[in-house]
Amino acid sequence: MPPDIRNHSLRSLLLAWVLIPLLALLAVATGGAFYIARVFVTDAYDKALLDPIQALSQHLEVVNGRPVLVMSPEALRSLFTHAYDSVYYQIANDDGKVFAGDLRLPIPAYLGVKPIFYTTRYNDRNVRVGVLRIPLDNSERFDNTPRYAIIQIA
Repeated sequence: MPPDIRNHSLRSLLLAWVLIPLLALLAVATGGAFYIARVFVTDAYDKALLDPIQALSQHLEVVNGRPVLVMSPEALRSLFTHAYDSVYYQIANDDGKVFAGDLRLPIPAYLGVKPIFYTTRYNDRNVRVGVLRIPLDNSERFDNTPRYAIIQIA
């Protein structure tokens, strides 16, 4: 025999009427809190990626018409040594030719004056990448000298 609504107590009916909307509200609030937390954490991580990009950009020079990273191996090791993660970098000229670093990722198609951050796969892992295009010094400009260096940190 099907259950009859008259056989349910008022207490169980009120519990169902309150519990179902509360569970829906809990699901929406959990999703919203996750989204907000993810936005703030990603923003903080992007700012942390910008620090080594700026550090590398201060050590770029043009020597004999070619961009060169002038930084000791010890300084590079201290910049990219991390207790919990692996940190990779690459520096390329505006033609895409990599001249420093161990990261091998394609250069984004459009690079403006502001850094770009995106998530991609590298060595079968999801990594967050920061990219910045830096103008090179004009003092030693030759006809085929690259005008920009593109620094990527992952």
